[in-house]
Order: sequence, then structure tokens, then C-alpha cells
Amino acid sequence: MKKLILTIIISFVSLLYCQTFTETTNYGWGRSSLYEDFIILDLDNDGLLEVLNTRGSLPQDWWEQISPDSYELKIVERNFQDGLQSMYLPVFPDLDNDGLREMIYKIGGNYSNWVLEEEETINSLDFSIITNNYNTDNWWGMSNFSDMNNNGLYDCIILTHENGVGFHYNIYEQQTLGNFELQLIQEDIFPDIQSHYIPQIIDIDNNGLFDIVIQDNIVNHINIYRYEQVSENTFELNLIDYDFLNINQYLTPGVSFSYYEENLYCKDFNQNGSLNYILRHPGAEERVFILEQTLEDPNEFCLLDDSIVEFNNIKGANHTLIDLDNDLNLDLFTATNPTIYFYEQENFNSYQFELLNEQFNGMEEATSIKFYDLDADGLLDMIIDMTIWEQTEPFSYNFDFVEEFEYWYVGFDFADLNNDGLIDMIMGDEKGTVVLFIQSDTNPYEFEHSTINLGSEINSQWQASPRIVDIDSDGKYDLFIGTWAGNIRHLEQIEINSYEFEVIDNCFLDVNVGYNSSIDFCCINDDDLLDAVLEGNSGFYLFIQDNNSAIDETNIISTNTNLSNYPNPFNPTTTIEFSLQYDSKVELTIYNIKGQKIKTLTQDEFDKGSHSIIWNGVNENGEAVSSGVYLYKLNIDDKTEAIKKCLLLK
Repeated sequence: MKKLILTIIISFVSLLYCQTFTETTNYGWGRSSLYEDFIILDLDNDGLLEVLNTRGSLPQDWWEQISPDSYELKIVERNFQDGLQSMYLPVFPDLDNDGLREMIYKIGGNYSNWVLEEEETINSLDFSIITNNYNTDNWWGMSNFSDMNNNGLYDCIILTHENGVGFHYNIYEQQTLGNFELQLIQEDIFPDIQSHYIPQIIDIDNNGLFDIVIQDNIVNHINIYRYEQVSENTFELNLIDYDFLNINQYLTPGVSFSYYEENLYCKDFNQNGSLNYILRHPGAEERVFILEQTLEDPNEFCLLDDSIVEFNNIKGANHTLIDLDNDLNLDLFTATNPTIYFYEQENFNSYQFELLNEQFNGMEEATSIKFYDLDADGLLDMIIDMTIWEQTEPFSYNFDFVEEFEYWYVGFDFADLNNDGLIDMIMGDEKGTVVLFIQSDTNPYEFEHSTINLGSEINSQWQASPRIVDIDSDGKYDLFIGTWAGNIRHLEQIEINSYEFEVIDNCFLDVNVGYNSSIDFCCINDDDLLDAVLEGNSGFYLFIQDNNSAIDETNIISTNTNLSNYPNPFNPTTTIEFSLQYDSKVELTIYNIKGQKIKTLTQDEFDKGSHSIIWNGVNENGEAVSSGVYLYKLNIDDKTEAIKKCLLLK
């Protein structure tokens, strides 16, 4: 029976996919822990404290309190100052007292250049370079600024390094009032400390004498030294506590303390009049402690009862997302030698994943994992390191060993790039080289190295981890390559069925997730849009693709396509119906849940009216596909009009 369709011609703004994403930082996603280097300050003077957080030369995270009295943080920007990379976090004095803060930071490692920038307008956080050669004495690190001797000139402590001798902590002061230049005042103020941690200058007990707090690690113990001025207006210091904060009582016995690399920073975090120290727990527990000054004694700090904050609950690396058992709850697998962690969505559409098994399939050695039906028999193959396993039956979590996988790689992914019925495998190695292998036409588990050019910009710098998906549903495969540097590179086929790719973006989502990055895509929240899961050595990150991603501001005729399928769920055939307001060119395509094209059902001219097309559950090669969730996409006159889901249950 034909359906009666009421059409109304209107002018509207059509929604098109351009892949804009919003990060989700709760439900266990996000930074696996605060990095060891962070500072706390109110950058934009809005009454909410910010935390800048980094490690080594990684770009810096910018977090902000959700309210003035809260310890809870929200992410503001993953790449502070457009991915500013500094060995230590910047300091933000106002040396010339003009109301515009300077930003002083170090580029590169060891004795590299220091840069001095200044805000363009008050609280703008837009900085312009004053000089990119601010280092004159082999500076290693810099503390915050204070006027310790009360002469109107800013002072700071600068860490320097002398080859064959070690580190020195020296006091520097402005040469003249309002001057950016610093001069050495006193050398080697802590001769017995050989750490490379940055001290903080602060009056902890509000007695008018500045305190300097600095950490030094020795075997199986962490010393936090607290020095105080002998008297006001002097640079002379007394050691008053060598075990300040008594931090060792909070650490798990047996933890390697050499891992605990903390630059201590003190601030009244919840603005209640008492100072707080935020301390990151070393090791795998990934916790953060918050200590608060006691009201009875400002020199004592206690652990807040509710201050232990657990960050990312997802462990491992080299992740993959798939619904193995076809229960509509996604499975997440992460490989961490020597085991594979197995997580599953707590329920349909949930962002929360629960750990079900810490040694999936009894694996005793694993550094990577991937699923693909290489032999198209309806049973998924699992590739773990250099071995291939196959499901014992559909929807099963049990796999049997098949044979050795003869290819060494950092990362790899599969797709039929040229649509010839043979699977193509793109692999990346530790040097960043990306190469193509093509499936043998006699053995589905064998691949032959190809010299076909993938494009002049295909290779990365170290640790290339590729991922293939048609993210924008334009029929051309997108290639995402994780890198050692932590960014994700985005490339796309130059045309459909081509092996050549061109660069779209060298830093997808403008996010750096730490060393050894990788990415996977999956529809997590049932909105028919692919979401992105990024991973690096700093944790797992979830980015949800926005429904109203972008707009094409043109006047077009609105159509009610009535796109649907019945039955749904189905086995093995389903009828897909759609309606046209006018004669149109129509393309109807089936995709799997990861966005990989399964079959083009039609690509032809259709008259206006109602139409139906049957999909019999097979791919382009006429082979039956496995059970699971599939997407069918309707393009009308080369524009995506609708995408719907269907469920094949065998």
C-alpha cells in the first residue's frame, strides 16, 4: 500500500555532517591522572581557579573549577595557547606593573630558549612575544615571582644545571623597577638538594615571612623541605621542616618513589581561607589527594575525607570497540602486555564502561588487538600481536587459535579501499612509515606487500597507528593516523576507490593525548553519529559528535523522506522504504556500526513518490554479513537526507 505523503515547501537551514565533537570528561573518560607538573591560579580573573597541567614537552591541559568552592574541575581547553609545549609550565608575573601579565616559558629541553610574552589586553589571554631569547644563564626551571626583600623588585628562584656537578637553585631579581631583565642575586641557596623540582615561594602561615617548599626524592622516601626567611626582607633562609606534609603516609607501600615527580603548588582551592596542596598518587592507582590547612595550626595539613579523586577507570592501550555478543552494548578491549582488559557498556546508550575481565580469552601476552572477519564466514577473527584467532560461534566471546600472523606492526586496520572484493591492510611501523598490504585471493589470512603509492604525505614521525573509516559518509575512506607526538593525523582518499590519500588535518580535533596516540570510532549513544575514542599515554578520551555539526546556509525544498525499514530486527531480509517529493538521483547504502561501507543497494534516478528496496543481508560480494547493528544512509541528489539503524539477528 502506498503511503500518503504531505509535503510542504519551506526555506530552511539544512544540517550536514562536518564532524564537530564535544569531549566527555566524566564516566571514567579523560585524563588518566593529573600530570606531575601543574599550577593553580585564576587566569581570567573570573573568581574561578584554573589548573594548568602538563608533563615534559606535552601540550598543556587547561582546567577550571565548576564553582568557587568546589574541588571539581571541568576541561576548558586541551591545548592551552594553541598547543604551547614547554618543559615546565609557564609563570605569569606582571613585571612591568602595567596590568598586563607576562607569560614566561621554556621551549624544548635542558638549556633551550626561554620565551617572554605579554598579554595584549587585560584578561584577554592573548599574548604577543616580547623576546624568544630570554635565557642567559642556562636556566632549567623557574619558580613563581614574589618580592622577598620588599624593595619593590620581583624575585624568583631559577634552577640551573652544571655538567658534572648537578643542579643549583639561585635567586634572581629584576634589574630595575618595571624591567623585564633579571639579575643573579644569590647562588646555590639549597646546596644539599640535587632534585630538579620547581619550588614555590609563599607565606604558608601568614606570619609575614616567606616560605619556600621544594621536594627531593631519596630511596624509598620522599622529602618535602620547607624553608622560611630568617627575618623579613632577607634572602637568608632556615630549614624548619624536612618532612613537610608527611606525604609518605599517603603512599602505597612498595610503590617506586622514583616515579613520583611532583612540582608542589599551594593555593586556597575552595576559597575558605585555608590553603590546599594537591598531590598526585604515583603508580597505577591514578588518584589525587587534596590536603587542607588545619584551623588550629596553619603549619599542619590534613587529608580531606572526600578528597581522593579517582580519574580514568579504563586501563590499557591499543583499544578497539565492537559489539562482539550482539547485545547492543559495546565491548571495549584494551591491550596491556601481558593481558587484555575487557570492558562492556553498562547499558545501551551509556558512556559508562564496566571492567568484566582482566585477561580476556586467557591471553598471557598481548600488546594490540583487532577484530575483523577476514575470511567472510560470519565469524569474527581476532588479531592479537602476531597471531590470528577465530570465534567459535557467532556472538561468542570464545576464540580458537587459527595460525600465526606474519606481519609486525605498531598499528593496522582493514578496509576494501578499491572495492575489488579483497581486503586491504594499512600498517604503520615504529618509524612512522605507513604501508599497504593486499589480501591474497587464495588465502584470506595472507597479505602481500604492495608498492602502490598511498600519497606523498602519508608517513608520520614515529609510531604510526592507522584507523580507516568513512567519517563523513561521502563514500571516500578517511585515514586517521596516531603518532608518537600525541596528535591524530586525518587524511582522506582523493577519490572513491583510490589508494591515494591527501591530508585534511594534521591535528584532528586539535587535541594531543600524550605519546603513542591512537583513535577508534563507534556510535556510542545511539544518535546515528560516529563518536571518537582517543587514547594516548595520558589516558582515554571520549568525544561525542554533535548532532547539529554544521550548517549549509542555502534555501532548499524540504522533503519528508519517511525513511524506514521493516521488519526490524530482521533475518535475513528487510525492506527499506523512502519517499521522494520530486524526481531525484538516489543512493541507498548500507554501513556497519563502525562506518565501513557494506553494500550500495541502489544508485539510480527515481521518480517522485514512494519506493522500497530489499536488502538481503549480504555485502558487495554477495556474502552474508554477520549479525549486528547496521546503518542505512539515503542520499538524494548527492546530499545526505537521512541515516537510520537496523538490526540483523540470525
